Amino acid sequence: MNIEQIIIYEQDNYLAFYPFSIMHPVWELRVGAMRLFEKYRNIYPEIPIVFHSKRTLQMLSFLERFGLDNSPLEKRNTLIVTAGFLPDKMLMDAMEKRIEDAGGCSFAFRDRKRTVALYLRADEIISTEGESVEFLRRMINEYSLMFEGAELAELGRLEAEAENLWSAIYHNAEAIRSDSVFFDDFRRFEQSRFPLVAAVKPENIRIGASVKIAPLCSLDATDGKIIIDEDAEIMSGTTIIGPAYIGKNTKIKVGAKIYPGVSIGEHCKIGGEVEDSIIQAYANKQHDGFLGHSFLSEWVNLGAGTNTSDLKNTYGEIVIEIEKFALHSGRQFLGLLCGDHTKSAIGTSFATGTVAGICSSVVARGLTPKSIHSFSFGGEENSPYLDIYKAETIARKVMERRSRFLSDVEIELMHKEFENTKRIFGK
Repeated sequence: MNIEQIIIYEQDNYLAFYPFSIMHPVWELRVGAMRLFEKYRNIYPEIPIVFHSKRTLQMLSFLERFGLDNSPLEKRNTLIVTAGFLPDKMLMDAMEKRIEDAGGCSFAFRDRKRTVALYLRADEIISTEGESVEFLRRMINEYSLMFEGAELAELGRLEAEAENLWSAIYHNAEAIRSDSVFFDDFRRFEQSRFPLVAAVKPENIRIGASVKIAPLCSLDATDGKIIIDEDAEIMSGTTIIGPAYIGKNTKIKVGAKIYPGVSIGEHCKIGGEVEDSIIQAYANKQHDGFLGHSFLSEWVNLGAGTNTSDLKNTYGEIVIEIEKFALHSGRQFLGLLCGDHTKSAIGTSFATGTVAGICSSVVARGLTPKSIHSFSFGGEENSPYLDIYKAETIARKVMERRSRFLSDVEIELMHKEFENTKRIFGK
């Protein structure tokens, strides 16, 4: 198969990735040791990637923050993938082989009868003119039915797409395992390099050259690899159980407990107890407290003693609320889904399956409500709005401490969410 172009296409289901999707396109989501778009850049380093979404502000913000230029859609042999598709090296190799077996013809890949990836020969691309997002929507939803296809289950993958934010959490442990191939050039654990650090299955531990691990830490990679990226620091008394990923320039505080299925992005400060969670980047949970089956977007800060409940007393299915819509998660364990720039006060207790929007200041008494709207000043049902310009000022201060700056596009996204929140929740 000769793939000459990859198109990552964001469908209309982005609300299922709320509150992350307020400020970010879905392909920026971290699942495993990398963001989704980064996986393609590692699997196919020489092939151009084209990003398409009708949400122009989120896409423009993404391109600015990562210093990328978006290529035009061209008539080339093209692989189109949905933004939530979960690639890994073995799966992509199997897909290439399946297309070769079909004679290199256009071919659709389906996950439970829904097309999630589509290979198009250059001569099958009808047009590159007009609205490319609409073209891609039709290719995925309509034209793909005309092509020969296969269920990804035939290639050994029962599920190959994150359909929403909470499914990303449940895919995370396996994604860390499959992403470990991209870190094979990292050093293996060497006792001489880290004296007084206990390592179980050291052959499954990958450590960047500039990583610092203090004495009296414990790394247990029995059930999955532990990847510690460049310039990370693991402070004394920390326990990490794989599969786990610790991002670049991240600091794990004294005595932290990192359980399996945890991915922590770059420039974070993490303490306490973390289990089966994704922390995107530039987020702080520095102190004791439990974070379980949760997702934290960027620039989140959880105060000392903040805890999340991730299991109902009834052991029943967790129902979450997004913009006043109730959604059945199909999960027994689900904690906090938290948007950018939201902060919690000391001693905050998040209820099971809480969804918190962006730029909120949560100081609720007792358990929080399950839905905390963006710009909530208090986090309770009748809390007032945080002034939008005050929210901008706080975000600037927080980001400048890390030598990052709030862009005009991000400000526009914040204002758009502020107006959308007032329209939905009133007050």
